[in-house]
Amino acid sequence: MSAVPAVHPLPKALRARRGVLARATCAIGAGLAALPAAAQDAGGLRITPALETSVSAVHSSSATAPGNDTVLQVRPGVQIAVGGGRLRGRLDYGLNAIHRSSSASGLLQGQADTLQNNLNAVLNAELVERWLFVDTTASITQQAISAYGQQSVDGTQINANRTEVSQLAIHPHAQGSLAGWMSYQIGLSADASHAQGAANADSRNTGLSLTLGSPSASAVVGWSLLGTQQTTSFGGRSTDSGRLSLSLLMRPDSDWNASLRGGQETTSIGSLLRQTYNNWGGDLRWTPSPRTTVLVGTDQRYFGRSHQVLLEHRFANSSLRYTSNGGANNAANGSGVGQPVTVYQLFYNQLASAQPDPTLRDQLVRDTLLGLHLDGNAVVPGGFANGGPTLQRRDDLSLSYLGRRSTLTLQAFSSDTRRLDTTTPGVDTAAVRQMGLTGTITYHLTPTSNVNFSGSGLRTPGTATQAGNRLRSAALSWSDQFNKFVSLSATARYSAFDGGVNPYRESALSASLNLRF
Repeated sequence: MSAVPAVHPLPKALRARRGVLARATCAIGAGLAALPAAAQDAGGLRITPALETSVSAVHSSSATAPGNDTVLQVRPGVQIAVGGGRLRGRLDYGLNAIHRSSSASGLLQGQADTLQNNLNAVLNAELVERWLFVDTTASITQQAISAYGQQSVDGTQINANRTEVSQLAIHPHAQGSLAGWMSYQIGLSADASHAQGAANADSRNTGLSLTLGSPSASAVVGWSLLGTQQTTSFGGRSTDSGRLSLSLLMRPDSDWNASLRGGQETTSIGSLLRQTYNNWGGDLRWTPSPRTTVLVGTDQRYFGRSHQVLLEHRFANSSLRYTSNGGANNAANGSGVGQPVTVYQLFYNQLASAQPDPTLRDQLVRDTLLGLHLDGNAVVPGGFANGGPTLQRRDDLSLSYLGRRSTLTLQAFSSDTRRLDTTTPGVDTAAVRQMGLTGTITYHLTPTSNVNFSGSGLRTPGTATQAGNRLRSAALSWSDQFNKFVSLSATARYSAFDGGVNPYRESALSASLNLRF
């Protein structure tokens, strides 16, 4: 193994961007300093700028970039949380500037220096008290383009099968009561998804919905009438869908909720002309205690049978959660079936036992991720950018334990994805199956320092036309929070990818300095 070379100066283009980032970071700091502390805390507003730098020594056996490399990362970011009044939400943004020493052979143009955006934002606003609301979500993640291409543990690895996916969803809606005898809710939706360098995965969705129902949600017997109209553009093809459904709602006890529904829908997905289908379905929800939830539901739709299952129980120091979802997925819908799961979402679900309150849990998750030196915006291995409407089934099983000095999180999943719209010539309709496992064990050496072992595995079985692959990774890290502003960490990682046209083995040692203002 040859010696790891020194880091070369950043090229002119990246130095210019670095200057912009530095000025932006200084401007954020100056602006926060000018704000009185009371103004920052008013209405539950919390702003936390952050800056992280890391240097890694990497040895890879990849066919495209073998050899030794030094990777320098600079990650300025900001976390904003609002938890009071009519405005609630959070924003977590980071810009990852990556510079590689370019000593590894086979580097393509533009691979030595990379800028990556990471965003996770949710904002709920009550514009008119108890009547008009706007829900907005936005995300920017790094995702695999194809499940059968090269897979990576994180965005620092050189991988032509990885792209940046941006999603934005805006849902204004109004709700109220008509003379006390009927409730109503009318809403609009606008969703968009963009995959950089993969135009066939871009999508847009606009829709209108109207719901009428019985005035009291706690009535023993109630009803609701739902009508929706949606237009979706995916990969250059536009489709229309409409649905009308009447539901009978039953609440025989405070612990039980049930519904039966039926109706019709028309859609042009899967055919060149709109077709009409009969719908029927129902669901049952049981909550015997605040710690236990059981939900099962199914619907007969134009694509066949959809389902939803949730089994969750929170113990004193641990939680167990199983979900199974099957149905149609529109990539523009950030909450659709099979959407990528971020590390933040994974810990947010798993720490429900430790902190049931959503606002306090958000802070607990952020503190936990900081202590474990984990990027909350990173996507849990698995999934890929869709090239059209898909029929997906995904099963997730997660377990968490939060002890006095140790923490355990474990998540396993399996997914099955196939194209719904087969009108485009040459579309591969074979199912894409994936199975994955992610686990983390943390032991606190002192109140501020810990050691962390994490491992993950991802397997994509082959088909008649595609070769399968397997990704495995293990990492051991140490971190210490010197004070509320400064933390330091060191990580050793090994990754192995088998299958496809570019299998590799990679070893990496890295050290990171994190500043929170």
